[in-house]
Amino acid sequence: MRLVFPAGRDGEERAALLLRLEIWEGSSLEAVRWQDEVADGSSWEQLRKDFLAGKALLAFNSSLGIDQATAAKGQSIVEYIYPTEYEPPAQPVAAKAREEGVAGDSEWRNWLDSAGKYAVPTSFETRNTGSTFEAKVQAVTAEDRSWDLALSFDDVAFLGNLSHGAKDLLVEMPSFGTFRTGGLIRLKEGKWRMLSVLEPPRGLDGKRSEKRWVTLVRIDPEG
Repeated sequence: MRLVFPAGRDGEERAALLLRLEIWEGSSLEAVRWQDEVADGSSWEQLRKDFLAGKALLAFNSSLGIDQATAAKGQSIVEYIYPTEYEPPAQPVAAKAREEGVAGDSEWRNWLDSAGKYAVPTSFETRNTGSTFEAKVQAVTAEDRSWDLALSFDDVAFLGNLSHGAKDLLVEMPSFGTFRTGGLIRLKEGKWRMLSVLEPPRGLDGKRSEKRWVTLVRIDPEG
């Protein structure tokens, strides 16, 4: 990563800000009721106090210290390496070895019995699993203490391997679940605002979830 300071930055005044993102989990019915409460005159600040008291489960929380008109990024990732191509099994290695009179201990014979039966990975790729949080803010001249926020939050999780073909060939490919939210949103300082309400990533079985993830964001002057 190459870090470069923009020209003229040393002569600019930039507000120091704290950006917070929280993802709260509840049932799909609860999520509908929470949105109705806000529409009926409540606020996300009031609901968040209820969330903290146990009304919802905190699934994620991330914060970024960010300067006005400057991009910021935070990551917590693990590189997952997985095969993308396989070489077909070679048949039959063990039988040929026996014909040629190859002998050895039990471990060697066990290896001969299994050799050539499985597909062999020949090509690999890497995918980042974990969370990535990116954002940039700029002041709104038409509204006091307001900020336009462009943000992106991604969380990628390894769900497990799926087998293809005969199971004893061991030809497997990974399955990943991705949660992604973001966009351009206007925030008032010190006020929580809903960014999205989404279903969490589904599992390997693809079944729909009755859970919902409610994403809240907030920006505050630092200090």
